Amino acid sequence: MIIKTLETQNFRNLRLGKISFSDGVNILTGLNAQGKTNVIEALWLFSASKSFRTNNEKEFINHNSNYSELKVGFIKNSREQSAELRYYEKKRREIYLNDIKVKPSELIGNFSTVLFFPSHLNLIKEGPDMRRKFIDFAISQIKPQYFSLISDYNKVLFQRNNMLKSEDIDQLQTLEAWDIKLAKLGARIYILRKKYLKELEKHAKNVIYEISGGKETLSLEYLSVCGDEIDVWKTEEILLNKLFINRDRDLVLGYTDVGVHKDDLGIILNGKSAKAFASQGQQRSAVMSLKLGEAEILKTVTDEYPILLFDDVFSELDKNRKNYIIEKIRDKQVIITACENLTDFGESKLFEISDGYVKEAE
Repeated sequence: MIIKTLETQNFRNLRLGKISFSDGVNILTGLNAQGKTNVIEALWLFSASKSFRTNNEKEFINHNSNYSELKVGFIKNSREQSAELRYYEKKRREIYLNDIKVKPSELIGNFSTVLFFPSHLNLIKEGPDMRRKFIDFAISQIKPQYFSLISDYNKVLFQRNNMLKSEDIDQLQTLEAWDIKLAKLGARIYILRKKYLKELEKHAKNVIYEISGGKETLSLEYLSVCGDEIDVWKTEEILLNKLFINRDRDLVLGYTDVGVHKDDLGIILNGKSAKAFASQGQQRSAVMSLKLGEAEILKTVTDEYPILLFDDVFSELDKNRKNYIIEKIRDKQVIITACENLTDFGESKLFEISDGYVKEAE
């Protein structure tokens, strides 16, 4: 897919305007705090329906206004399309796809991007929550119904946790019903995650082999209470049994301490845990391998390469890794932010951002 334009109005510090992107490499330059990341965030919102920086949508609205609007024009499946996001101070956001109002779940999968953000370089070092979010969003882009599946699971989990805190005997007697629902949804999530990670490993291991000149190997391990089960019905039985066994402990804790919401992704580099033994440079290579692997899976499934969003990542990479990434993405549509022009890409479209104003460089 290709993004053609981004229109902004009252979004953070970005001024009213329209950015026209090239089909290749686009570089947004400017000093810190001028609005570069705001452009990346605006584009990402059309993929994820939520920000990678905040959970408070009110922050999108410029302090001099009471609403914010974003609109993109893009080509997907050889067809010109549009999407629009509207944020308000006193009512819920509105989402439009080709001028038709839709739910967030209906937008997912229509505007495909892969985001490289500085904090992603900590994907290995951070806790399991960050790695689960990475997996879940990646799956949602190729299977939009997975977004609803995760949402349904979280709603049931929330209800079960409320029951665990309750002192009402009648409510506590409904725990078994919530266990059944949670196990059923959890089993489907587990199977889809396991399948996706198998595919991701194939692509990521090739990337890291190339980055390291054949010196490093990578494998992925899905760390779950379900073990290595591959049958959805047996997985459901395992989860239901774990919930039953753990119920007394959950009642003491006041929350559900077992289930796929506690699962993790193990990243193995050269046969050892990357989190425990890999150097900072090796960890960055592993993360880049995962992100480029995510892009390759999107290309395989949708037959279109996603838009690559790089927010100030190249400053964090050494020369060899930077050169490899540049060669890998040179023929893709890429939107990059940097404090200065990146000349390594050769032909590219350059934008300058200052105090929220975006203009094409002369």
